[in-house]
Amino acid sequence: MRAIHVPRVVLTSNAARELSDALKRRCLHLYIDFPTPQRELEIVRSRVPGVSEQLARKVVAAVQAVRKLDLKKPPSISETLDWVRALTLLNASTLERRSSPTRSRPSSSTRRTSPGPRSTSASSPAPSSGKPALPVTPVEER
Repeated sequence: MRAIHVPRVVLTSNAARELSDALKRRCLHLYIDFPTPQRELEIVRSRVPGVSEQLARKVVAAVQAVRKLDLKKPPSISETLDWVRALTLLNASTLERRSSPTRSRPSSSTRRTSPGPRSTSASSPAPSSGKPALPVTPVEER
């Protein structure tokens, strides 16, 4: 039995592992760089319909910036698309850093002032540093 056509095989690699020298000798190598920001924006627009222009631009700019970092594996185009899709599903209109919500602190009248041990029986005594002890939860043996 003989093949009608010579088979051709395409191997892709993200350079996470080394290829053997024997395999490298038998391959034609073609390095494809990441797209320019403009091209990546075109890809995002074509693959994620309904994404806002501002969100698409911000995500592409962020991914391009991350790729400039010294990473073992920079984010691929598919990861850009995943991020844009997730943000679109979450109805995000832009990328911006939000300040973290402030935790409500107890008023000075309810705040503990003495560093003594807690009132639960499972707590350990206060350490010598004067800080309150952390509660200890006993673990049942099986």
